Amino acid sequence: MGGLRFARSWQDSGILDFFDAKGMVENLSQRYGLNLIFEKGQDSSLHPSKQAAVFIEDKMIGLVGEVHPKCFQLLR
Repeated sequence: MGGLRFARSWQDSGILDFFDAKGMVENLSQRYGLNLIFEKGQDSSLHPSKQAAVFIEDKMIGLVGEVHPKCFQLLR
């Protein structure tokens, strides 16, 4: 996901981020009665402090995270 959450203002950039994505996953899980567990992720392609591994019980079902800033440096 990417883009603007709402129009930019002096208080907020308005850009969607990791916390928006995680919140959407949490809301969907509640809607469908899933008990998700979020743990610190270890994926090197994602931002070290803006990622989470998503589990149901002891099975990892996915990741949610922000692309690592170094990835953007490679594109320049």
